[in-house]
Amino acid sequence: MFKGTTSNVSTSYYSGLTSKREISIYFLVVFIVYFTTSTFFMGANRWIVTFLPISLYLVNARIGYLADRKILLLLGVVWLLSLFQVMKFGNISPAFFYRPILEFYAPFLVFTALGIRFYRYFLGVLKVVIVYTTIIYLLQTFLSPVDAYIRQMLIRVFPYSWADWPRTLLIYSTTRESGFFFERSSGIFHEPGAFALNLILAITLNTIIQKSFVNKWNIFMSAVVITTFSTAGYIALASYWGYAIIRARINFLITGILFTVFIVASLFVYQTQEFLGEKIDEHLYVQSEYVKEGETMGRGRIFAAGISARIALQNAFFGRGAITGVQEEGVYGYGLFDIFRRFGIIFGILYTFWFYRGLRRIADYYNYKKGVLALMIPLNLALASQAYNFYMPFILMVIIGLYNGRLNPREM
Repeated sequence: MFKGTTSNVSTSYYSGLTSKREISIYFLVVFIVYFTTSTFFMGANRWIVTFLPISLYLVNARIGYLADRKILLLLGVVWLLSLFQVMKFGNISPAFFYRPILEFYAPFLVFTALGIRFYRYFLGVLKVVIVYTTIIYLLQTFLSPVDAYIRQMLIRVFPYSWADWPRTLLIYSTTRESGFFFERSSGIFHEPGAFALNLILAITLNTIIQKSFVNKWNIFMSAVVITTFSTAGYIALASYWGYAIIRARINFLITGILFTVFIVASLFVYQTQEFLGEKIDEHLYVQSEYVKEGETMGRGRIFAAGISARIALQNAFFGRGAITGVQEEGVYGYGLFDIFRRFGIIFGILYTFWFYRGLRRIADYYNYKKGVLALMIPLNLALASQAYNFYMPFILMVIIGLYNGRLNPREM
């Protein structure tokens, strides 16, 4: 329908990139990673909303398409759902106009510009982030002068950032001092759970691209997950390695023994570590009671899942919360539950299907044949603890699923 300056799409569309083009793509991916995740820009949403689509447009106008029927239909559906919610629940807000563009159109531009190749660049950038932030974290942990210097720098940088308190240097973030020897590692992200989610995402992508569960990068990144002390991260990691053991091409008896040892070890850790067993049991009881009592001002991931499910059932067709003006006070959500809450059950089912099909097409692109559905489990366990549905790598999977992995020039 609407077209960029390229005259056609060929089979070599995603190939033959020059070194200059490679650099520009890496720059774009670095921009996406830091501007959409770094705590430094946490309070700068309006700036990001304005700048990100424009920058993507400028890149896309040279090497891809600007729109087609599917993306226009998707945007139209999202705007109609938002309009219905505005009429039924609340006042219109500026988010009504820009949020669908940021959440759905910007990823479409990335898809048309880079295609599934995006994930190779993204994984490369994320690996660099993981390595250097882990080095800084270890230095900060074991060398008190380094810790003191970093925290002093955090205070100095704070007035120039959009962060809510001194915790970011743009390329590195930290947590509040807890008094424990090992602080939680956050990487560049706003909290350790978000770092754990990105690590699980990196492990998933690396498994697909390398066609291997057990390799040096997956082992290294799994070790880094441990430094986050993230409950959701640990559960997701356990599910990943549990499946990896089952998939291992070794003697059936040995596989059974390894899996049994793994289960016993996991249960032992669950029962003995306060931030796992006790935390989950307590939160499950308390937050479930909040949901049963109809509270809307509770806190926690379990509460968020419960309240999102309740609102989704109450507003099955149109959802509630597509934009902030129609959202119940105090209500928030994470993962797929939040999609069902915001856009309704029908859209939620489609989103889930597109998410899986997008991951399936990525696996096909890299000739990874088995276990894609199983890889969805750790990914969504980690995602269930974070508001990252529209973080570029995740929403891009949905767009890829919508297009079944490729654009159709006849629809342009």
